[in-house]
Amino acid sequence: MTNPHFIVVLNKFFKKDAIKQHLEIISKGQQKEQRKKMKADQIPYMVVKEAVAHFLDSLGEDAVSVIVEINTNPYFRRRLGEIAISEACKIPPTNPAEAREIMGKNFFGIEETIKHFGVKPTEEQIKVFNEVPWSKKMLESCKDTHILAFVLSLSIIDINNITKKLTNRSLFYPLEWNTFQTLAKRKGKVGWQLVRKKPLSKSTSKTLKQQRVLLKKDEGVPDARIMVYVTLGHFLATGERLFEQKDVRCADHVIVGLNINGIYLEKLPDHISSHLVGLASAKKPN
Repeated sequence: MTNPHFIVVLNKFFKKDAIKQHLEIISKGQQKEQRKKMKADQIPYMVVKEAVAHFLDSLGEDAVSVIVEINTNPYFRRRLGEIAISEACKIPPTNPAEAREIMGKNFFGIEETIKHFGVKPTEEQIKVFNEVPWSKKMLESCKDTHILAFVLSLSIIDINNITKKLTNRSLFYPLEWNTFQTLAKRKGKVGWQLVRKKPLSKSTSKTLKQQRVLLKKDEGVPDARIMVYVTLGHFLATGERLFEQKDVRCADHVIVGLNINGIYLEKLPDHISSHLVGLASAKKPN
């Protein structure tokens, strides 16, 4: 709660609109997504002065060294600013229950993993699961266009063997596994993925280089393992076939698709384009 005496001090220096602006900044507290972007010279002087006082007080006896570096070392200033911005603007993670409610059928979490892949996450993996690295605002904007999936460290071969055992049939289109042996054995990291349900807009009939130009700053290209995991997991959970009409090119130079015969992989050189192949894309974490 703001100190009443401080408001009196503000009255001596500013008009009411400046005081209101100051109180709005303070009252927003941890509501980082609602903060307006403002440069230092747009913020009331007393607000800046108070912040500087807090910062200098936190430096203790090393204040002189830090101040000298700020005044004489451009690299130090830049790094200090980058660290401060990174911490101050970091959006708190969303919890899985909130994420499930937002994403609806486009959510593939631990329950779905156990049911459709027969794998129970470890305690360490559950810790990762408990923090979804996108804001609720971001998930709201992606709830109809993306799949939010918790991806375990399973290789493509693992997924094939597990699903074959659980369903008594192969969900993979007949593959020359020797061709994909190295790629199909990769385990990858455990983590959340926010994968687009369709090829990236306007990315067909283009080479990989041309397709990558279309990516936004907050987007990347997932590898085939992630695309197989998400595509097959979503199909088992909902019956919806992603990439049935057009395949998607992955980061490891292969394409992935899913049709009535199952999920399939094909190699595709980066310089080759096709009207039936777009680019796979996923949102980068906050």
